[in-house]
Amino acid sequence: MSGATEHESKIDATTFDTKNSDKKKILEGGHWVPCRICEGAFRRIRFTARYCDTCERAFCEGEHGNFAAQSRKGRCTSCGDKALGNIP
Repeated sequence: MSGATEHESKIDATTFDTKNSDKKKILEGGHWVPCRICEGAFRRIRFTARYCDTCERAFCEGEHGNFAAQSRKGRCTSCGDKALGNIP
């Protein structure tokens, strides 16, 4: 036994890949992946199991997006800003 906890064994810290999106890693593999906004903007790693339905990238719940419990859909702040016309 390696000594890794179940949570640690389900972490995928690889870069974002459009052919194997964060959404796919979370839903099909049960993995936790880095918040892509934290990673890109702040160069920090914060693992999450939330993803944006629009871009399929992971985001921190509440800080970099929201996940609606009833619809089971999420949207990151980047896609939300684009939808509102704040970002071209």
